[in-house]
Amino acid sequence: MFSFVKPSVPTCPKLALQDQLALDVYFVPMARVNMSEQEGGNVTVQEGICHLHLSPQANPRVYNVTWYYNVNFKGLPVCEEEQRRQYVGVRGGSVSVRCRVRAYPPALTFTWALRRTPEGVRERLESVGRTEGLTGRYTLTRLQEERVQVLCWAKNAIGTQIEPCKFTVYTRGRPGPVAGCKVDNHTASGFTVRCRSGAFRSDQANYTLLVYA
Repeated sequence: MFSFVKPSVPTCPKLALQDQLALDVYFVPMARVNMSEQEGGNVTVQEGICHLHLSPQANPRVYNVTWYYNVNFKGLPVCEEEQRRQYVGVRGGSVSVRCRVRAYPPALTFTWALRRTPEGVRERLESVGRTEGLTGRYTLTRLQEERVQVLCWAKNAIGTQIEPCKFTVYTRGRPGPVAGCKVDNHTASGFTVRCRSGAFRSDQANYTLLVYA
């Protein structure tokens, strides 16, 4: 047989017994990026200075921040570096020149000009002013000069590019020197030499290879 002893009741019934335990909670960083007091997200800005603000929350404290960007910057068109700069045609014939640029927004129109001598004045060429995207095209006809310079400017919603893209068109002249020659396919009877042609390209040009033992 068991006996049960009832615990004593506190004399202050309106008070409660309490105990506290402080927890230090660790969590991965949470970041919020804003620009000009606006919420982050897909933002389009014009060419210039852009200030981005980051408000990270983390425990332990953030000690390193890495930025990645994919923001659309509106700006004036600039000439594409990697593109063909020299063209060769037949005297009195026609040559089509392509002008490639980098720009956003990409809806572009192109203005063209011709310089017949290195120090000559620019002659504006007639063009239809149609929207051509990031690549403009112009066909020169009835060329008589041995060498002319062609310039193009692209224009988008922001404005017209400052420095034009420049191209050189040759109609006749001496073949330019070859470059980048490589020797391969070595055999007991011979080998193969491959070179890039010069500025003036012609099917009638003949090159002489001198081989010394």
